[in-house]
Amino acid sequence: MKEFSAKNILGQEMQNMYENSLIRKALSSMTKNTNVILSVEIPKSIYLRGEIFCSDVADEMEEDFTSIHLLGWLYTDFLKEIRHRQLNDVYRLLSESNTYSTKPIVKKVIKYRTNLTTLQDEPYDVLTTEKPLDAILLRFAAKRKLILRGEVLLQDLATQYPSHDFTVEKLLTILYCDFIEKVKSGQFANAIKVILDRMDRDL
Repeated sequence: MKEFSAKNILGQEMQNMYENSLIRKALSSMTKNTNVILSVEIPKSIYLRGEIFCSDVADEMEEDFTSIHLLGWLYTDFLKEIRHRQLNDVYRLLSESNTYSTKPIVKKVIKYRTNLTTLQDEPYDVLTTEKPLDAILLRFAAKRKLILRGEVLLQDLATQYPSHDFTVEKLLTILYCDFIEKVKSGQFANAIKVILDRMDRDL
């Protein structure tokens, strides 16, 4: 079974169902509200902008608000927002925002060389590797059941788009980077007010 986070909570739940063990079911119930930690990569340039934004939010709140808090807010808000969205809409949203890779990118470039026998230019492939972006690794803690919800969403996406490579960690990277880029470009000028208002409603 495909894994949709490093913790593979969905796989664990499926295993518990198959084994039908009372002990396993009890353990699953007990751990539902425990925290799990995921490692989330954020490009340094975006992370630094995010820290400035979080500092501004903290000043308005007059209490601590870090990039981890922002990730938590973005993730829970995303899970609420997509409840009534079609899967193809969710896939399109993630695909359009999936431009923040911190991994090396291997590309195939076609070059030409002269065949000394025919004196004709012939194509040949060259693999090039682009340097990955410098990244910060954030340790994101969330309730196990929230990570499971993300994994279930990605499993649902896989039924329509089986080749997708999204994970909860990648989803978190996308949410953080896309949000900060929108703040930077002025598309989300009232971001601080929106966060404060929604946090007040959740109290």
